[in-house]
Amino acid sequence: MCPPIPLRRIRALADAAPDSMEGTLAASCSHTGRPGIAPERLIRALLLEVLYSIGSERQLIEQLR
Repeated sequence: MCPPIPLRRIRALADAAPDSMEGTLAASCSHTGRPGIAPERLIRALLLEVLYSIGSERQLIEQLR
């Protein structure tokens, strides 16, 4: 079993990841229609959902508020 990773280290990785995926994320976004949620924010929200064992997206939204 791996030792736990401190949350500060995970945050640093989460901050750096969108920079390295910028081209891929930009290509997946539509330039027509209503603006959506930035992929970087979605990735962060899903990471929080996993780290804090939040059971559903509805609970995640409630926690983020």
